Amino acid sequence: LLDYLCELCTEHGVEDPQRLARQLLILIDGAITVALVMGDHSDADNSQCMARKLLDL
Repeated sequence: LLDYLCELCTEHGVEDPQRLARQLLILIDGAITVALVMGDHSDADNSQCMARKLLDL
């Protein structure tokens, strides 16, 4: 998944694609973990909002 995210970041001209890919991976892993532990899948929406901030969208 990290390689895929890095590839996407590179394709979109991100200045430091490896760094952003790692940040996004941490976000994805965290969202999955919280959903599994807490049984609340609404945090996926929060994660999407945070990802947009990382991407400056």
